[in-house]
Amino acid sequence: MKDNLPILEPLSTATGTLLEPLKLKNEDYVVIWEDKDPRYFRAKTVSATETVPQVIDPQKPKFITEEGKEVFLTQGWTSYPARDFFVRIPENRDLGKNNPKLQGVFRLGGTDFTALMIHHCWPKDRIIFRSQDSKNLYYFVLKRFLSQTIRSEDQARFKLEGILPEMPRTFTDHEELKLSPYQKACVSISYRQGGYAFFMDPGTGKTAPSIARVCAEAKEIRKVGKRMMRVLIIGPNQVRSNWANEFKRFATIPGRTTILKGGKVKRIQLLAHALRANDKVGFTAVIAGWDTFASEMKGEMPIFSRLHWDLIIYDESHYAKGPNTQRFKACAEMRDFSTSRLSLTGSPFDNSLMDLWAQQEALGEGMSGFISHSASREFYGKYERSVRDGAGNSIRKLVGYENIPLFKERLSRMSFSLTKDEANLHLPDKVYDTWEVEMTPKQDELYRQLEAQLLIEIKSELESAGNKTLQVEHILTKLMRLAEITSGYVKWDPIYDLDGGEVIRPGYREEFSPNPKSDAIVEIFKEDFANDPLGKKIIWATFVQNIEAIHTRLQAEGYKGGKFYGATSEKERENVLYGINNDPSYQYLVAHPKAAGAGLNLLGYNPEFPERTDTYVDHMIIISQSWSATERRQLEDRAHRRGTRNNVRITSLICPDTIDQEIDDRVLLKRKRALSLRDIGEILERVLKTDLSEVTI
Repeated sequence: MKDNLPILEPLSTATGTLLEPLKLKNEDYVVIWEDKDPRYFRAKTVSATETVPQVIDPQKPKFITEEGKEVFLTQGWTSYPARDFFVRIPENRDLGKNNPKLQGVFRLGGTDFTALMIHHCWPKDRIIFRSQDSKNLYYFVLKRFLSQTIRSEDQARFKLEGILPEMPRTFTDHEELKLSPYQKACVSISYRQGGYAFFMDPGTGKTAPSIARVCAEAKEIRKVGKRMMRVLIIGPNQVRSNWANEFKRFATIPGRTTILKGGKVKRIQLLAHALRANDKVGFTAVIAGWDTFASEMKGEMPIFSRLHWDLIIYDESHYAKGPNTQRFKACAEMRDFSTSRLSLTGSPFDNSLMDLWAQQEALGEGMSGFISHSASREFYGKYERSVRDGAGNSIRKLVGYENIPLFKERLSRMSFSLTKDEANLHLPDKVYDTWEVEMTPKQDELYRQLEAQLLIEIKSELESAGNKTLQVEHILTKLMRLAEITSGYVKWDPIYDLDGGEVIRPGYREEFSPNPKSDAIVEIFKEDFANDPLGKKIIWATFVQNIEAIHTRLQAEGYKGGKFYGATSEKERENVLYGINNDPSYQYLVAHPKAAGAGLNLLGYNPEFPERTDTYVDHMIIISQSWSATERRQLEDRAHRRGTRNNVRITSLICPDTIDQEIDDRVLLKRKRALSLRDIGEILERVLKTDLSEVTI
């Protein structure tokens, strides 16, 4: 068996050290059994011999090695390399430290990482399993690793040599909408895999190969199991209808699609109908939103785990990147109720590599190489203890990464990655520019007042706060109040009676009139439509107040368009999306990045019927934006994707010498690390123009 299983090649100095061969004595053996937590192994090195002792000690029974050799425990000590081996495994815990009865016993993550290190460093005739369960887990993760390695090699051959992997026998390409070679590679490599991901740039086309895989697997399930394939698709609310439409467009066999919406009773009725047996369809695809999925799985009687699914597709899987979120917990729970999982996203991580752990674990337990998030962070992260909290306690700060070659190698085995350049889409360019907008005197006065107020508040909180993670998010949220003013409105807090506590004046929002950013948009529209009446515009705003105000202003100016944000009804969303992509007279869309910035096709025409209209989206205007580089990248690619007809101009409306410039610079830098305390210091110095030497951070 050993010769048929892969060896983990050293890809970095750290990995080479981990896999350095052991200089063992002839009496050195490793014993493996299951932990109380079935996700882990327990292991211990022992001294044993093939020589039958004169007196059989019942306390020292004989064991059978993996090659069937009988050995007997001895009183001898194992060698130092054998005893020190377990501390080389990244996810280990010495159970003997706090319990003398468990001296020499280690708890190890039940992952391919652990199994590969044992497999690599120990001869097979020195490995002893005390239980069948531990042996089953050990070989399961090794075989999964082997399967992933084969597919990683297929991907490498395709990318380097253009050799397309063998397609499944049940695969049928669409008669009209043929898959591109890389999309076919996606189908072949992911076919019947328990956990896999398409980490492909937005706009490269992840949906079509996903549907092609469903159709291919559904044929096999119908032939062998005599039933329709059960598929669950979880994604942002705004893409649910898009999935239903894409199934109609790309499916090569008859199937049924159902969008779960409405209250609990309605969802149960829809699900029951979706799962009703039908010999005339090959698959039933149930489509639900991320929040519905998370809330259902948190409830007492979750409907999604009432049956077993053949495939779960997590669209925009970065929505569940937080290991402590209910979304991830729901994904983890559904692993036991699904045969296969497939994740799709063009933004697998925002600013931190640590965003990948939860997405990998959603695909299968141990797929990240670590059972616990903390163990993964320890292995890949570099930390300093130079930061102190308000109480003077030293806390660790992530300052960089290590073992990156091994991280990349793991990604190549469990995901198909593709950039727009690799896809050879030959897309028109993205053209970036800024449009400077001068604030009104009133805006400027209120901005400077709030700037001074926030400086006092943040200094006070920095000096007293203890939880730095929450503190960073809290500070960034506070600073967004400045962005509200630059976007064109101010939020007034309620005024309370000091004695009785009654509200004297309720809180309210006041829009500036004139609003310089609204005026700028009207000016841009006039210029754009005079030069090219076929071009359509998308205006992005992170504040709902902006969306409503800009939409009202553009309607008053005689332009035709719509709005799209969280409170937009399902029917209105469908009308708006139809308008921007199908109605030649539709000129604009004002949208929120969280509602419309992921998964949607906003090309300005319908790619299914390109001959119907000559229009296209050629200009995106950003009024206000969050700190998220992922959000910015996603919104840009709604109109820059397969089928883009013209260059896409992306204009940021910037009030000079304000927070606008700082946010725009940060999201465009697409930093590969999370906002650290040092970053917060830099932001505060520039935005609030303060000397942080007075502040303990």
